[in-house]
Amino acid sequence: MQSYRFSSWAVVWRSSLIVSTAVVLIALAWPSHAETVTATAEDLTFFESQVRPLLVNHCSDCHSAEAGDPEGGLSFDSRADFFVAEGVAVAGKPDESLLVKVVRYDSDQQMPPDGKLPDKAIATIEEWVRRGLPWPDDGKAAQVVTFDIAARKAEHWCWHAPKQSELPTVKAADWCRNDLDRFVLARLEAAGLEPAPQASRAVLVRRASEVLTGLPADPADVARVAADPDPQAFERYVDELLVSPHYGERFARHWLDVARYGETRGHEFDYTLPNAWQYRDWVVRALNADLPYDQFVREQIAGDLVEPPRLSASGVNESVLGTGFWMLGEAVHAPVDIKQDEADRIDNQVDTFGKAFLGLALGCARCHDHKFDAISDEDYYAIAGMVMSSSYRQVPFETLEHNRQVAARLAAADAALRQEMLPQLEKLTGVSAPESLPAPPTASDNETVLADYTRGEQSTRLLC
Repeated sequence: MQSYRFSSWAVVWRSSLIVSTAVVLIALAWPSHAETVTATAEDLTFFESQVRPLLVNHCSDCHSAEAGDPEGGLSFDSRADFFVAEGVAVAGKPDESLLVKVVRYDSDQQMPPDGKLPDKAIATIEEWVRRGLPWPDDGKAAQVVTFDIAARKAEHWCWHAPKQSELPTVKAADWCRNDLDRFVLARLEAAGLEPAPQASRAVLVRRASEVLTGLPADPADVARVAADPDPQAFERYVDELLVSPHYGERFARHWLDVARYGETRGHEFDYTLPNAWQYRDWVVRALNADLPYDQFVREQIAGDLVEPPRLSASGVNESVLGTGFWMLGEAVHAPVDIKQDEADRIDNQVDTFGKAFLGLALGCARCHDHKFDAISDEDYYAIAGMVMSSSYRQVPFETLEHNRQVAARLAAADAALRQEMLPQLEKLTGVSAPESLPAPPTASDNETVLADYTRGEQSTRLLC
């Protein structure tokens, strides 16, 4: 039995050696086409969030420095190590890349040798090659170090408190109307340029309308403001645009793009996301109401916890509507792997949260501490845990007080209808209506029903 085990091990070892040798020979004979194209931020995020974890989990046991001599001379430790192995991949051409062929099992060499990768993983490798093999130029694989958030914050200017800048000296100081103009003029003068001539009022009106509402200015407004002798006429026109409902509609489109707003879930079924329009209209109303930015952010992150909530004139809880931010984005109708689908959806939520409110790509920390920013993988999973502990629900957003007011109006309408209809009913039937019809429930009746409900007792009466 021991001899059989030894022989089996020897056969596996020799097969692995043959495969490794074949990979080396093919790599040497293959044309050198592993040059990459310029990678975008999106490409690098794709590599860090999807490609690198795949390489670590499925390839690094044999193709890394930790494995000793990387098999076939191919290492996935770093960008430099990968591109040393010439001919492994052809940037932008997955069908011509040896790497893609071996993971597809379309070649005499098949990797990983212990079993084919899932189709999704193979598709990720193909997409990586198709994008031009983006890989951050991070040098050799670094040693594991303790994440030092204080050092990260000290290294980059974006984590530092703003400092008062000295006003630059300019030649044409009379042109400046405020301190900001001095900075603009200083750069113009340094480049040997002169400021553009002052635009006419008619031009300013047309520009303001396009910028603030996205609509062309009314010709009557152009003529009115241009002919107004008041020096503040243009400023008043800008105020008119700011109070226009079109202002919120215009700028809501910018924010809705940031929040990846859509009224369907995408993918092959593209099913409707119920009540998504409520969030869209909330953004429009918030902008038109000049909602402070900190409250705008707070209501989207945790509007259901805001106390007291912000109520509309009709009693609607506006704060809770902001949480629709979390429920947007793609979703598969019937995922094969439910847990993987959940992890991907949460990753999308965390990534969008970071980009929208922090200006940071948190997705990089899904697999490791961020390479540059002061974001650790612990930070990522703390945020992901918050999202995971929350749930998607369709709930009424009217307040109880609002419903009481509606109930009071219904009761008043019911009483008025009784006063009008009961005499007519008595004439037709000859029976006194108050004796044949039940009286409407009183406030004490409602309190009794509520008390029964609280105690868990059954009641056939309806709480109005």
